[in-house]
Amino acid sequence: MGLVLAIIVSFLHTGQNTAVKKAAIENVRPIVVTWALAAFSLVTLLPLYFAINVFYGSAQLDTMFWVALAIKLPLSLAATFLYVLAHKYGDMSLVNPLLSITPIIVLLIAPFVVHQEASLGGMLGVGLIVVGAYALNFDSRKAGFFEPVKMLFRNKGASCMMATATIWGITTVIDAIGVQSAKGNGLQSGISWAFFNNLSTILVLTPFVAKEAIAAFGEPSKLKKIAPAGLFSGAMDACQMVAMTMLLAAYVNAIKRFSMVLSVIVGAVFFKEKGIKERLVGSLIMLAGVVMIVLTK
Repeated sequence: MGLVLAIIVSFLHTGQNTAVKKAAIENVRPIVVTWALAAFSLVTLLPLYFAINVFYGSAQLDTMFWVALAIKLPLSLAATFLYVLAHKYGDMSLVNPLLSITPIIVLLIAPFVVHQEASLGGMLGVGLIVVGAYALNFDSRKAGFFEPVKMLFRNKGASCMMATATIWGITTVIDAIGVQSAKGNGLQSGISWAFFNNLSTILVLTPFVAKEAIAAFGEPSKLKKIAPAGLFSGAMDACQMVAMTMLLAAYVNAIKRFSMVLSVIVGAVFFKEKGIKERLVGSLIMLAGVVMIVLTK
């Protein structure tokens, strides 16, 4: 069952990426999409959060939990905003594979924060991710060996997503601290962390988007633009937390990254993006690198 849930997570993540892309190209303001991701995620997480509190009791949230949440909040807001901009300005098939940079950042900072050293397999995984990133624009090498890399930095969407992946690498380590600071079983800790992350985001952003949010709830056509991304996100968080109680977290995260390959396919089929062959190859190489990093921790 854990394996099935992990596979579902990868499809839900692809659904979230697709919904964010659609909202972005329909000119929904990035801050509104950022708010919607948290607000509609909470709709999904709220019943699960209360059910867990009824059946297992409340997780004990110590001071470090709230400190970690306070540190993560501004970073998370910036990363999610950049994530939406990446989909607005870049092809889905190009920007989503770049999220595989996140494990590299975790690998670099984990030794200093949670005292986890990189393994040989992890370093080989980093190499594969670098090769895969190069392969995303492989045809452009005719203009120069470093042209595929330069194109990533020249592309506004790709630049935004690389910044997102870097920040998410930092917040991933903060997530580990936050979850560990919620005393309870894995499900209590994980859902509590996800719940309060989304709640804090809503509290901060609502004053800036209140007018548009109220208008959306009164007009179905506007609601359809912002709700799907958050609903996919909340369902993904819930399934991921439950899957982690049945399967090693490393395996769940590795399977989740299959979404980068699915996103390339969605980009080709639904958004008619070009250069799909090289991006598919690149994303598969990067996926192999992510799996190697995750499974050799």
